[in-house]
Amino acid sequence: MSINSTSVKKLVIAYFVCIIFFALIYFFCSPEELCNFNKELSPVSALYFSVVTITTLGYGDILPTSELMQVVISIQALLGIIILGMLINAAWSNYAEKVEKKTEAALKAQAQLENDRKLKAYSNAISWVFNNMRHSFFEVTTPVVNREGASLELNKDFKEKDLVGMFDISLKYKNGFTTSIEAFYNNEDEFVGELKFILANFDLDHHQSLQKSIVDYIGLYFSDQSRGALLLHSANCPNGKDIEIIRQCLESHEDGDQFKEGFSSTILYPILTFSLMVKTKYKHLTSIRDELQNISLKVT
Repeated sequence: MSINSTSVKKLVIAYFVCIIFFALIYFFCSPEELCNFNKELSPVSALYFSVVTITTLGYGDILPTSELMQVVISIQALLGIIILGMLINAAWSNYAEKVEKKTEAALKAQAQLENDRKLKAYSNAISWVFNNMRHSFFEVTTPVVNREGASLELNKDFKEKDLVGMFDISLKYKNGFTTSIEAFYNNEDEFVGELKFILANFDLDHHQSLQKSIVDYIGLYFSDQSRGALLLHSANCPNGKDIEIIRQCLESHEDGDQFKEGFSSTILYPILTFSLMVKTKYKHLTSIRDELQNISLKVT
C-alpha cells in the first residue's frame, strides 16, 4: 500500500471524525446560554448542522446566537476546507503515482523487450561459438578411434582413461593440425570472450539463471589449474616422451585410482583435475545455450 493511499484513508476518517465531534459539541452545548442556537438541537439536527457547516453549505435554518458558538462553527468550517483540500491533493497524488508506475512499468517492459531482441540477434550470430565448444567437449572426452559416427556432444559416460583423446589431433577442419585440448582451450577463449561481452552489454537482471550460468562458467575458466600443464604436454604431441608415459599410465588407469593410497602417477594430475571440471563446464554451457534459446522463442 502506498503512502498516498494511506493518507487518503486517514483524511477520510479525520473528515468524518470532525463531523461527529462537532455534532456532539452542538448537541450538548445548545441548551447553554453562552453557546446556544436559535432553537434547541436534537441529535439528528446537530449532526445535520455539523455536515452543513463543514461542507460550507449554510442553509440558514439553524443559527448560532452566541459569539463563542460562532467561533466554534468558524473553526469547523476552516478545518473542513483544510481537510478536504488535503484529501483532494492526496487522492490526486495517489492517482498520479499509479499512472507514473504504470508508465514506468510499460517503458521498462519495452526496454527489456528491445534488450531481449538484441540478445536474440547476438546469440544467433555467435551460435558457431557454441557449436565449436560442443565439438571440443566431445573430442576431449572421446578417443579418436571412437569418434566416427558419434554425436558431437560431451561423452557423459567417459572414463578418465578416455581423456587420452585430448592429445589426439582435432578432426574439425577449423582447428587445423592441433590437438583436441589445444582446440578446446582456443575455442574456450573465444567462448568466454563472448560470455563477457554478453554480461557487459546486455541487461540480464530478469534472466537470473542465465546470468548465474555465465558467471559460473567464467569462474571455472579462470580457476582452471590444469590448462598450463595440458597445453605444455600437447606441445610435445604426437610423439613426445611425456605423452607416451601419459598414454601408458591411462591404459591401466581406473576411475578413482588417484584417491587410493600409494597413487604416484603425478603426471596424470592435470588430466584428472580436468576430468573433475569438464562435466560442470559442459552443464553450464548447456544451460547458457538453453536459456538463450528460450529467450529467442519468447521474443518476436
